[in-house]
Parts: sequence; C-alpha cells; structure tokens
Amino acid sequence: MKIAIVDDEDYWRKKTDECIREIEQTDIEVVVYDNPISYLACKDEYDISLIDIEMPKIDGFKTIEKAREKNKKGIFMILTTHTEMSRRGYVVNAFR
Repeated sequence: MKIAIVDDEDYWRKKTDECIREIEQTDIEVVVYDNPISYLACKDEYDISLIDIEMPKIDGFKTIEKAREKNKKGIFMILTTHTEMSRRGYVVNAFR
C-alpha cells in the first residue's frame, strides 16, 4: 500500500507519518510532500492520500480535484484542525 502525506507544516507531516507507522503492516510505503505542487507533479499513484486543506498556492480541495484527474481509484482524505472546513470535503468526495 502506498500512502502520500501532503502538508506544508512540518509538525503535522511528522505527526501523520508517526500515526501511520503505528500500524503494524510491513507493506506500507509512505511518501511525504511539503507542498501540493510537488505532489501533483509526481508520476506515482497512491492508494491513500492524506492532504492538508490550508496550504499556500493550491489549497487541499483543489489539490484533490487535480489529483483525481490522474488517480481515479485513490482514496483522498483531508487533514484539518478546522471542523467547519472539513464539511467542504464532501464537495471533493473526500473519504469521511
């Protein structure tokens, strides 16, 4: 399983990575991006992408929309500490 973490804040990238690595599966590959532009430029497809909402240049919602164009089978999850913004995840069909 390939998982991408896309977040511009170092603390949350590390925290999300730690949570994933607590899962006791050896077949998980985690790739971390500090901005949405490098994530979108990547040719790899991920089974799961964890994407921050608030990022400079391209927000998480737009990032998910663009990523879905090339990866139709991937699961996209939004990362946010703002519950009011999380509801907008339904617009881009983010996973719960």
